[in-house]
Amino acid sequence: MCWFQRLALIGAAGGGLLAASLRVNLRLGQSLAELSFVLGWMSASRQVFLLLYPEEAAATCGGGLFYYWKQAEFYQFFRSGLVGGRECATDQSVLLGMQIPIWSLLAFTGIGLMYLVWIIARARHAIKKEAAPALSTA
Repeated sequence: MCWFQRLALIGAAGGGLLAASLRVNLRLGQSLAELSFVLGWMSASRQVFLLLYPEEAAATCGGGLFYYWKQAEFYQFFRSGLVGGRECATDQSVLLGMQIPIWSLLAFTGIGLMYLVWIIARARHAIKKEAAPALSTA
């Protein structure tokens, strides 16, 4: 699950860079970034859940992400990254008093909140921009 979260973060960053650099593919890059972000947030949330409730974990998440990717078993690839297994529910490394999956969830949540604030600010700016010509002509 940790590798899946890392890949999702790289995918979100790549989609953001694609959207920022190529105005023609703005929607494609933004969609890739949003999808990758949501998948990473879901995986981080599930891993934190498994840390809190290890009895809910499956026996194993299988052969691992890279095995499934090489075998082109994409359903199992996403299942392994999103559902996890008992090995994801074991004790994880600790950084500044919190386990790494909790830091990952906080990072995804923080990025998501910043993105939400940016969308709201952009929408408010567009509304003000549309209202300004109407007020000046009256």
